[in-house]
Amino acid sequence: MALRIIPPKPHAFVTTWLVGFTILIWLLQIVSGVDLWNPTPQQMLNWGANFAPITLGMREYDRLLINVFLHVGLIHLAVNMVSLLSLGYYAERYFGRLSFLTLYLLTGLCGSLSSATLSMLAASQSGVSASGLAPAPAVSAGASGAIMGIAGALLWVAWRPVAGLLPQYRLNFQSFATVIVLNIGLGVVVSGIDNRAHLGGLISGFVGAGIWHITATLPRTTALILRSLSVLAALAALTAVLLWATPVSCTVWPICTH
Repeated sequence: MALRIIPPKPHAFVTTWLVGFTILIWLLQIVSGVDLWNPTPQQMLNWGANFAPITLGMREYDRLLINVFLHVGLIHLAVNMVSLLSLGYYAERYFGRLSFLTLYLLTGLCGSLSSATLSMLAASQSGVSASGLAPAPAVSAGASGAIMGIAGALLWVAWRPVAGLLPQYRLNFQSFATVIVLNIGLGVVVSGIDNRAHLGGLISGFVGAGIWHITATLPRTTALILRSLSVLAALAALTAVLLWATPVSCTVWPICTH
């Protein structure tokens, strides 16, 4: 198959749609009464935020994807949408619309599941409080896991760009890696940043881009079949983690439904 030379298209339709859709969801939140600057955890939960005791223990798995389109206030939304625009326009042109959208949604799911399961494991290691319950994790929402997934994919691009990519469209690996490390480091020292989601998205994005790259030189039909099988394998792996994590979460937070 012919390898894409950036930029193959003048517009990044999927990136623009994702930003517009996310902003629309935020506006609907505001209209419904959610606070503009600092929504309460309960307000976010009502809209589908990720919260391990509910997401896993009560089997509300749809929160893993819904929370990717929710944001905790205007500043959170603005920072994530600027990041998505800056990374998405390049990534969409490089990988193509369908592959980019698949990467965004899958890495968002991976980030959310990483956040929920690692929160559960951390709570199980912390022991129980005086009430007899393990400490509850923070309520999590936002596109940052998916955005870090795109960053992870572009980290692969910076490391191993496709043959024929013009020099002016190459990414500097050291600079890109430094920005990612600084963002992860910021999540360590600043409270309220869900680094578990960031790391889950980052790793899955890097692996996903690697699979895309390996299949890039194959005939189009073969590449499509292999990428589709990879997506199915990723979904199967996510399902396996859910099947393992749900009963474990029930021993940590005994609020499970049966």
